[in-house]
Amino acid sequence: ASGVVNIIVFDPKGWALFRSFKAVKEKLDTRRGSNSELETAVKDLGEAVSYKGMYGDTAIVVYSGQYVENDVKKNFLPDNTMVLGNTQARGLRTYGCIQDADAQREGINASARYPKNWVTTGDPAREFTMIQSAPLMLLADPDAFVSVQLA
Repeated sequence: ASGVVNIIVFDPKGWALFRSFKAVKEKLDTRRGSNSELETAVKDLGEAVSYKGMYGDTAIVVYSGQYVENDVKKNFLPDNTMVLGNTQARGLRTYGCIQDADAQREGINASARYPKNWVTTGDPAREFTMIQSAPLMLLADPDAFVSVQLA
């Protein structure tokens, strides 16, 4: 990561591997004045996110979110993944090309919004309105987060 790391997000298998290391266990010994405190048991605060605690100045989160692709459930984070970043990283809303032939003919490619209206004839005739947008969220600094494959 390009800045100070203050959060690490693990998948469940990456979390199990991380906490199995002797060096990690030794850092959790708070007799030396450390304020590290991790919950190693199951402590889910939601369906897919589990806040495990602080490891020094770094928050530890385990994420087990899934999506369905071709009727198969897949994890958003592959097995043994660790994502390091900073919670102050800024996101930017940019805009891509609006996929509408009328917008293209009017010379509007990338725009925050494209208002459109049209009338259908008949009894009764109707007028429809619509606003189209193609937002694309990006990190201001793409290197603010880094993904590491463990093992």
